[in-house]
Amino acid sequence: MKSLSTAILFMVLTVNVSLAQSPVITEQCYCLNNSTTPTNGQYRDEITLNTGIPGQTWRLVAPITGFYNPASLPPPAPPILYLNNTLLEEISPGIYRIRGIRISGQTWSARISNSFTGQIFNVASTQNCSYPSFSISGDEDVCRNSILPETYSLPAGTYSSLNWYLTGVGNAFSSANGSSSINVDWGPTAGRYSIGVSGVHFSYTSTTPQSPNPQPRGCDFNVARPIDIEDFTSLTTIRGDAGNCIGASEVYTLDASLANLSGVIWTIATVSGPVMASPVLPAFGDNDRQRTIVWPNIPGEYDLTVTGDYVLLNGPGGADNNSCSFTNTLRINIVSQPTVPLACNNLVNLSMNPSCELYFTPDQFLEAQDFPDHSYDIIIKDLSTGLIIPTGTLGYGYIGKTLEIKVVHECSGNSCWGYAKIEDKSIPELLCPRDLEIRCNDLDNLLVTGFPEMPIGSIRTPVIGKPNTWKITGFDRCSDVTLSFTDVAQTDLCEGDYSSIITRTWLVTDNSGNTSSCTQIISVIRATIDEVEFPQNYDNTTGPYGTLEACGNWPKIPFVLNGVPQTFIMNGMVVNDSVPSPDSTGWPVGILCLKSAVSFTDRKILLCNNNPKTYKLIRKWVVVDHCTGEIEDQNQLITVMDTEPPVITCPADITSQPNVGPIIPAAVIPVKPNSCVADWTVIAPILISDCSTTSWEVHFKLADHDGKPPLNGVYVK
Repeated sequence: MKSLSTAILFMVLTVNVSLAQSPVITEQCYCLNNSTTPTNGQYRDEITLNTGIPGQTWRLVAPITGFYNPASLPPPAPPILYLNNTLLEEISPGIYRIRGIRISGQTWSARISNSFTGQIFNVASTQNCSYPSFSISGDEDVCRNSILPETYSLPAGTYSSLNWYLTGVGNAFSSANGSSSINVDWGPTAGRYSIGVSGVHFSYTSTTPQSPNPQPRGCDFNVARPIDIEDFTSLTTIRGDAGNCIGASEVYTLDASLANLSGVIWTIATVSGPVMASPVLPAFGDNDRQRTIVWPNIPGEYDLTVTGDYVLLNGPGGADNNSCSFTNTLRINIVSQPTVPLACNNLVNLSMNPSCELYFTPDQFLEAQDFPDHSYDIIIKDLSTGLIIPTGTLGYGYIGKTLEIKVVHECSGNSCWGYAKIEDKSIPELLCPRDLEIRCNDLDNLLVTGFPEMPIGSIRTPVIGKPNTWKITGFDRCSDVTLSFTDVAQTDLCEGDYSSIITRTWLVTDNSGNTSSCTQIISVIRATIDEVEFPQNYDNTTGPYGTLEACGNWPKIPFVLNGVPQTFIMNGMVVNDSVPSPDSTGWPVGILCLKSAVSFTDRKILLCNNNPKTYKLIRKWVVVDHCTGEIEDQNQLITVMDTEPPVITCPADITSQPNVGPIIPAAVIPVKPNSCVADWTVIAPILISDCSTTSWEVHFKLADHDGKPPLNGVYVK
């Protein structure tokens, strides 16, 4: 017999697995300058893994926190978190990279995995980065006659390309521009001005082994603050009767509060009549802001003068180191006048000034005035309350009211009365942000383009449902106002340094319909076709983004081939074919400020037995620069797969039938004549939910001798 021997060959396969070095964050906190609020701005970060071995498969795997897909729409839309198992791109042999975005003020963490070698790396951000939200420090209230320059500065930090700017004639820097602090000589003219600075702010400069590079790009900023150059003549006005009858006693008061006054001296200079003692000493109950004076019994003319220092307060009890000297004089006539008849106008319409203040004078109401204003007193009554309003300034609470006005001749006591309707027909002047040049991606960033100057303490609130519109509290003392802007753009420029020039008109409107406006010119630096970034792939194999799920809720558009919308047959029905919308898989970036045309065409390759729901989409993008005639095109791969099992809703259970013997079966199926077989029509599933066409078949378990399902039975067809 022939012997048959069998040789068994044992083969040992030795696999040399080279362990990769730890991932390095080669780019961290690259500012995208796209914030629409102080907290939603985004940065770009980049993770690089150098294994030295080409052709490996590295993926970003869960848990992934705060590391978002760069294809996400810019703010205010929320970013989209990276999908689990997103492929890293091999940018050169053995070097793998993935880029993501992070939100201002937030950190991120993720894991990188190689399923072949089993290696897993935990990687997380090592630097904190936030969009600039600081303000300029320095005095906002400055004395008109201030001799020394004022210093303004930014918080301690790292900056570049700083450029300070001023508004207002006569103002000048008295120190070099370009540093984080600067000295300003505001000049001699009182009014509202502003100081601003633009530049780039960096969140960090230090490096770590896992983040060996400094911040690649900081965030642009443009901040300004209003400055009031104060003339305290109005704030230290002397209130009291400028015309008195002989022998009268009168109280004179400064408008300023006592807390704002220092070193006050009251003096009287005699122009004519009996000489009065000077300086004026306080009577019982007087203080620095008040003097009680008894005038002579002989007619005369006097100058009542108050000098001192007005102290600027920055909050309760906190001086801001400015003490401004002031001098105010009131000419006072002491008269002996005969009795005269008075006649008042019946109704006078009076409007608040831009500071929402209104002062009454007798000449506003008297029809024929025999003596100067100081010879009369005015008594004001609020008709809605019946209360007498103290003389002085009326505020916004009286707008729209009709007041009773009584004018009294002091020396005779004769009087007349009429009415005054209080209106608001003025609004403070709006001061626009400066004209500027910007990059295209800053076009919608109001933190860069700026807002009009607003008073210290004003509050800006967006109006829901109205783009580019805000409610402002604290701009107009008479009411809240609405701030908005409209743009008129000169676009499609092919000559010069700019692709568009935008004239932005800011408009502020108060509750009475008064308006103020100003204009800002924004010049957008020209973009080139080389700056266009095409959207990247959505494909588990080529990456960097993962394959789309066929049943996903991503936006869709009709699939059009050669201009014809396509259809397919599914479950006997005609279905309109669709493909992913670029709103979810990305548009080319960098075309906003380019005079260009953007188009794409789609081609489908069906997968999974030509299932129309699973396919690889080849989307060809074409960008044409109309100024140069240059054309750029690139393919984007988008794969759609059905990886989720169908969801089945089964029919109800068939219940047992009684009265057919000791065994109670669920159903009785009679056999065919002369055979041992039977036919039974199986009840179909009520519902099968799936993206694709489906089929189903039935498997049974044979009952045991008691007619019950066996514990360990096997399904059979």
